[in-house]
Amino acid sequence: MKVPWRGLSKIMGIYLVAVLVTIIIAGAAGAKLAKNYASEALGYIKATNPEFYNTLKENATKMGISVEEYYYRLILSRVSKSDNVLSIGIGMLKKSREYLHNTPNLNIGEAVKVTIIIISISLILIVLSGVYIGLKFRGSKSIDIISRFFVGIPSWWLGTIFIIILAVKLDLIPLGSAKISPSYYIFAILVLVFIHAWEIASYVSHESIKELKQPYINAEKAKGVPENVILWRHVLKNISIALSSITFQKFSDIFIDFIAVDVLFGLGGLGSLLKWGFIREIDPPYGIVVQFNYHLFFVVTFIMILLFMAFSMGIEVIKGILDPRVSTNER
Repeated sequence: MKVPWRGLSKIMGIYLVAVLVTIIIAGAAGAKLAKNYASEALGYIKATNPEFYNTLKENATKMGISVEEYYYRLILSRVSKSDNVLSIGIGMLKKSREYLHNTPNLNIGEAVKVTIIIISISLILIVLSGVYIGLKFRGSKSIDIISRFFVGIPSWWLGTIFIIILAVKLDLIPLGSAKISPSYYIFAILVLVFIHAWEIASYVSHESIKELKQPYINAEKAKGVPENVILWRHVLKNISIALSSITFQKFSDIFIDFIAVDVLFGLGGLGSLLKWGFIREIDPPYGIVVQFNYHLFFVVTFIMILLFMAFSMGIEVIKGILDPRVSTNER
């Protein structure tokens, strides 16, 4: 087994930059939220607790800054010792971890487990069904048409159709239940497979035709090797390196579609947590008010980056196993 250390180090570097950018954005958002809160809260404090407001004003005057700036720094000190966005971002993530730990109905570990299981099963079924269809109907133009059709369909739209047919018409999915039915997971996987398997099938269909024209294929046929053996042992092996790259590209699409499907079916994965990051409250004078819960949003984003990094590194290792040209030497 040859490990592509150079490729792995590049991937790790790219995602570490993504993590750093996420922390900086979290810090900038935290500073902005603290400033907005300080500005809004001071008006309320001044009206309801003038004694406390005067204390804040005295302390601000001693420091030679405005009362708004003093209260802003006071709020920020709970998260970070400095006003540096990187320090604030790290502090925000630490506070988010405490928030998740102290909130019993938000199980981040369970959400990650549900996400990994559903995406892994979906990805395996997508690759297996795509390869089988592509080899079975190689060179078929119908696969290209179907592939283009499903590529243009949003996952939430197909999920909605599944719910209308299977839940409303056929009554196969229980609606309005407090517990998540196992059938939800099954139909969510089916939605992802239906959308993404055809693109894999289209690629395999085209590449297998090209590979079957290679001289070594005629030699294998002359030896009397069965066609199925040629397809699965030789053709598939030679297109598997490029197929692994396409699988990585599809992983990002599958992950994004899973987020939409998770919100639609309420599976309790990272998509559900991301949805809960925007708290919707009904306020009669204003209607529906959406509040941003940074505790959930940035933690879910952070976990998504780590999952992408882990999968990218896994694909790179698989390429090293499949491709004999990969070298472990750094040059």
